Amino acid sequence: MNRHRGFGPDRPPVRPALMRPKGRNGNKTLENVMITMKQVRENVFTHFLSECDIIVNKVMCVSINDLPDAQWRSYHEDDMNPLDAVLTAMEDYWQDEINGEEAFYAVCNEMEEAWKSHLAGSRANG
Repeated sequence: MNRHRGFGPDRPPVRPALMRPKGRNGNKTLENVMITMKQVRENVFTHFLSECDIIVNKVMCVSINDLPDAQWRSYHEDDMNPLDAVLTAMEDYWQDEINGEEAFYAVCNEMEEAWKSHLAGSRANG
């Protein structure tokens, strides 16, 4: 009986850990890995939403949940950064909430400054 533990022609090929079926040793199945990847994507989206909310809250003193609904998931999937997403939402959905074109552009400029401030604070803290 050959009890060879090393690598070589008499050792059966080993499948990568992510491909192994769940067994006695508790390896993750491919399905579990896919669920984990979905959770990671959802966490990234949640972080994106929270950064959008920070920008809006700093300038307008309200949450993005207090304003008319915008296409946040679509903005995120289009790889927009939070500032671009907020500015797009302002143009597409919230322009009626702000009186006058001059005020609208002033708020856009304030949001750009809030984003720069947020990024500077994030870099200083980590």
